[in-house]
This record gives sequence, structure tokens and C-alpha cells, in this order.
Amino acid sequence: MLKNGDTIALIEIKHRVREGTAYKLATEKLNNFIKLYSEYKKYEIVLGIGGMSFEGNSIEEAKANGAGVIKIVGEKVEYNTDGITTHKIVSDATIID
Repeated sequence: MLKNGDTIALIEIKHRVREGTAYKLATEKLNNFIKLYSEYKKYEIVLGIGGMSFEGNSIEEAKANGAGVIKIVGEKVEYNTDGITTHKIVSDATIID
């Protein structure tokens, strides 16, 4: 978790990002975060997926789930923030985009 002002970034880092990772982050893991850390109710949340390799349609899946992509390419880091959406906690178990 990264915190800046009233925004939190939840970034999942994997060696190999498989299909389903971004969906799980945007649903199950985000909902668990909301339940466990209620002190961040007034924060906006952004999601990110980072990895050295991305299988199948995992990059497109990340974008479809409103997550940024951080990718290692050789000795460089590339990132794509197109399509990032913010999530706002409305109640203990509800988020809105």
C-alpha cells in the first residue's frame, strides 16, 4: 500500500502475472482491504499490477479492471496508466468507481 494525501495505491507485484490476477485484485483483494482497514474509508483507492512477464490477456484484463500496469522490460521499467479508475469506499463492504 502506498499513501499520498487522500489517495491509496494498492499494487500487486508478481514475477509472472497470470490472467485472473487483476480481476482478483479488483474484487476479492480490494474488498478484503476495505473490511480490514476501515480507517481508510475516506480515501480514494487506485490499483496497479506489476510484473516481469504478463501471460495471455493479463495486461488487457488489468486495464479492464481499472488497474495500472508496471512492467520490467530489460533494464527499464515501463508503466501504463491508461484506464486507471479510482475506487471510493461508500460503506464497509461497498465500493464505487
